[in-house]
Amino acid sequence: MKLRGLSVFVALCSFALASSGQTHELFQPYRATELRLPSVPVIVADPYFSVWSPYDRLNEGSTAHWTGNQKPIEGLLRVDGKTYRFMGEAAQMAQTIVPMADEEAWKGRMVTKDPGEG
Repeated sequence: MKLRGLSVFVALCSFALASSGQTHELFQPYRATELRLPSVPVIVADPYFSVWSPYDRLNEGSTAHWTGNQKPIEGLLRVDGKTYRFMGEAAQMAQTIVPMADEEAWKGRMVTKDPGEG
């Protein structure tokens, strides 16, 4: 019985909120303007750690820190085997300097004392 009463209460609250919902007139700007924000925040943790997109569309270019330094983030979405880019620009492939273990086998040595010159 309690569960049914709670369900009815939730349904009534949902209906009340939907029927008194905000109309599109509420969201009209005070006055029309051609101004545009210079950047849109993508990631914001604090003033020293934030990443912004200075483009109208997220996939037009790389994201950047508020200081202007490039902080590229790629957003890729795969649907039915096809990959779509929704954020960032195509990344340039990095050149391998030292191969990783999944690229080729490598050997390493470790010492506990200073090995000296060379």
